[in-house]
Amino acid sequence: ELQTKLAESEAKLASVTEAAITEQEEAEKKIASLSNEIEETKQASKVSTAQASTLEEELSKLRQELEKQSIEFRTKLEEEIAKVKAEQESTSMSSGEKIESINPPETPLAATVQDGDASSEIFSTPAANEDDEDDGDWGDDGWGSDDDL
Repeated sequence: ELQTKLAESEAKLASVTEAAITEQEEAEKKIASLSNEIEETKQASKVSTAQASTLEEELSKLRQELEKQSIEFRTKLEEEIAKVKAEQESTSMSSGEKIESINPPETPLAATVQDGDASSEIFSTPAANEDDEDDGDWGDDGWGSDDDL
């Protein structure tokens, strides 16, 4: 009877040992796989960092080029304005007129418009104030009346 129990115990031990070895092999495979994945991620990160650095350099160069072109454009514009002023002055001197100076706009029109702000001076029209209220901006005696048409 002891021999039987010993044989059963040895069989269980062999089975458990085999299962443990299999589990250990699977764990080692997972560790190797994760190590490879970590290494690949590190390499991808290095590539990503290098690409980001390259893109930052390109962006910097483009900004410098844009600034250079902007300065060149501004210079050419000022030269053209000076030519036009000189031509107008010579024309006005011959005709006896005095022409006021020509100044380029400080900012483009688009920069002065507030995102759809209908109350701004640019958009203050009768249609923008069409409200039938007696507040002086529309009606019989207001600036938008039929008498004004």
